[in-house]
Amino acid sequence: MKVGRRGDIGFLEAIMATMMVCMVLTAFTGFLAGETMQEAAEIPSFDRTSTYGVTITDGAYRGDLTAALQQQADRWGYAGLTIRCYSPGNSTLTEGNWHIGSMTGGMTGDRFLRDVPADDGRLVPTVFEVAACI
Repeated sequence: MKVGRRGDIGFLEAIMATMMVCMVLTAFTGFLAGETMQEAAEIPSFDRTSTYGVTITDGAYRGDLTAALQQQADRWGYAGLTIRCYSPGNSTLTEGNWHIGSMTGGMTGDRFLRDVPADDGRLVPTVFEVAACI
């Protein structure tokens, strides 16, 4: 780089240095994201979108999750899956339970919160608990 009379670099040199720094940081960020995604892809987890078929009808959680659970079990090699859903603090709703396969052996679990549509137009906050037998 060429230094001017006052000891500073020129405009073009400053732009060039900034571009080099940006390119190196972009390459580093891309490499880091790629490595992180490779590691995360190896860890099986439950796909929460498979619970979108659950609704509340006549005061009870209803929905046919058998196909979605079977797909999850086949995808990750689970021997069995169980889903339980309930609305905390709401004793008038009957909780929902779905189950496939055998639940013997090593277990892993997941818990998440999602709004479930009711037949009266409300959205009810619901806790979903998933247990998977590996």
